[in-house]
Amino acid sequence: MHVRTLLVDHGVEDPDPMIDVALSPLAPELFQFQRHELGLSTERIGRSLSAFARRLLSSGRGN
Repeated sequence: MHVRTLLVDHGVEDPDPMIDVALSPLAPELFQFQRHELGLSTERIGRSLSAFARRLLSSGRGN
């Protein structure tokens, strides 16, 4: 519900299907893969997640 509220507040069109899109990068399996299979640092993963969230929220109306 919190993620949906953030999407709505930022004017993201059709926020309901976007909830899963926004949450999927936080799956533990993906983090495990990125860290141990790809060797990415936690800092790099964090920067990418932050950039993704900013772009998603800025995709709404009036931004």
